[in-house]
Amino acid sequence: MKKLFVFFTLVSCLVACHKSLSDQAAQEAADFTRKYCPTPIKDFERTDSMTFDRSTKTFIYWKTLYDKSDDKELILKNKAKLQAAMLASVNNNPGVQLYRKDNFTFRYVFHSGKNPQETLLDVSFGPKEYNK
Repeated sequence: MKKLFVFFTLVSCLVACHKSLSDQAAQEAADFTRKYCPTPIKDFERTDSMTFDRSTKTFIYWKTLYDKSDDKELILKNKAKLQAAMLASVNNNPGVQLYRKDNFTFRYVFHSGKNPQETLLDVSFGPKEYNK
């Protein structure tokens, strides 16, 4: 009887201490931002931060484009190619597989380096896109 009580007590503690996937996502986004952001500019792009919106289960990648990539017309002209590349990244990244299985959304917001208030591209990929 005593062993059974100890077993159920341990199981209860483990269940109570287990973080939800949303808690884990929020922590991961905060940790990434604190450790790595802003990232160095690479290929005319910098990641400013990563956030997580619990109400929509959405990871948001805040990025800035520089130099020749900081061109709204060029972005619009190549929007389909850019979206395909970002979707491939979501599909091929093993680090987000757990979140894809739970139908999280991945949003990418690109701002202009010349005019940070200007949004050059804002795209989201949810289960409809990455489960095709």
